[in-house]
Amino acid sequence: MAYAETAGLDGPHPSPFEPNVFCVRTKKWKLIYNMSTDRREFYDLESDAAESNNLTGKFPEIEEELFRKIKQRGME
Repeated sequence: MAYAETAGLDGPHPSPFEPNVFCVRTKKWKLIYNMSTDRREFYDLESDAAESNNLTGKFPEIEEELFRKIKQRGME
């Protein structure tokens, strides 16, 4: 599953027309990428359904695989 949204909470003037927050998830993993801040959030949904423990950098191979999927879906 992939997801994109416009605007957001970060930045002085996020665009209402251009997506800046992207998300891809599997049954186990979820990666959220905020293009405005170049920030990632990465969660293990099976053990952290509340998404309270950001695992960015802890499982780099899986995180990068999901980030490639975000880019393939038209982030740029």
